[in-house]
Amino acid sequence: MNLLLRPALLVLSLSFLAPGVEAGCTLPRDKTPVDWRVPAEQELSTLRKQVKSKQKANEAREAMANMAVTLWVRSNRLEAEGDASTANAIRRFLRDQLPDTEWRIGYQAQNNDQGAAEAILTRLRVDPKSDPKQVCNAAFRAAGLGSAEGQFRQAQCVTDGLESRRYLEQAAASGHAAAQEALGRICLNEGAGSADCTTRWLCRSAQSGRKEAQSLLGWWLGRAEAPSADRVDAEAWLKRAAEQGDRSAMNNLGEWWERADDFNQSLIWYRKAATAGQPEAMVNVGRLLARSPDGCAEAAQWFDRAAAQGLSLANEYRAKLPCVQAGGNPK
Repeated sequence: MNLLLRPALLVLSLSFLAPGVEAGCTLPRDKTPVDWRVPAEQELSTLRKQVKSKQKANEAREAMANMAVTLWVRSNRLEAEGDASTANAIRRFLRDQLPDTEWRIGYQAQNNDQGAAEAILTRLRVDPKSDPKQVCNAAFRAAGLGSAEGQFRQAQCVTDGLESRRYLEQAAASGHAAAQEALGRICLNEGAGSADCTTRWLCRSAQSGRKEAQSLLGWWLGRAEAPSADRVDAEAWLKRAAEQGDRSAMNNLGEWWERADDFNQSLIWYRKAATAGQPEAMVNVGRLLARSPDGCAEAAQWFDRAAAQGLSLANEYRAKLPCVQAGGNPK
């Protein structure tokens, strides 16, 4: 095989390639990080002093419960947008500093407080000892009160596909970024008739900051059959996701630049994805290196690494390397 003839590129493993959609999706401005810990610690300190002095103690305890609910709900939004690190930090703070608010939160939930019901759902969901049925019951309870987080978790508790989709649509319409991405993936797999649906929901999720949605959106807008106006946005979305460490986005950026015949940029991004451990990117690095006789030995090494991770296609590429066909073991 002539390795200078470009083989099919390895991109995201998606079963459907739909025709073009109407419009792209522009990137939002970068978010400014907001410090939650210092204000929370200061407020909690003030409230605990009030409780200790017995001055408006009941009001202070109620305020602590409200504070805890606000933080639980905030952690869910951050998790949905892809910031699991901050979400988990908030939950550790709640567990360590506000465990005595659980009774009041439960009372608020019994009185149909949406935020309190969502707080109970999240506390149960992140506890590995919780009974899954109990978690699902809490999800249905929160969803019934209008919680987008509850609706999203509710969708995971049912086995009927249409019912699950209905809950996802409710959560997505309320701005739940993870539900928006999930709905976008469903629309993508449905075919050409759902192209607009794919773009709409992936765009909304990506604009919230969710890197997985950004990566998939970049691939979707940048596929060969997409309108040229969409492809303008594609590279920017792939880069945004790649800069956050998404390996598929790195690999697809390599494919983007390879299609533009910029093999230096292409190899840079393929290497980043391969170094991060993506076997498809390892094969792509090997393919580009194999274009030069001097790169044959290194190409063989990348093919070996991909094969070791279970990508059998790598062995086929390796067998066709000139330095392998010549005999011996490339070093």
